[in-house]
Amino acid sequence: MRQHIVELGVGGGQPNISQEKLRSLRVAGPPLDEQDQIVDSVNRELRHLDELANVTTKSVSKLQEYRQALITAAVTGKIDPASADTALLSGEEARVA
Repeated sequence: MRQHIVELGVGGGQPNISQEKLRSLRVAGPPLDEQDQIVDSVNRELRHLDELANVTTKSVSKLQEYRQALITAAVTGKIDPASADTALLSGEEARVA
């Protein structure tokens, strides 16, 4: 196919191909119903990816809130940092002062 297109070019150093010649080319592709199925499949996957991105964004936002709350609690003395360290390792909740 590439060679055929190159042969359509006219001119010296940079051959040109007319729009008319380009329009006359036949390019193989799947039937329209198959193209529609491909488009539907791609759109489904894109919707799924959008949903995942939204869930991830919400999770990051929630983690930022938790982080800020933890920092605030630590700074104001509402948690015992020593018990928090051991609680994290054991899976228990930290003691709140």
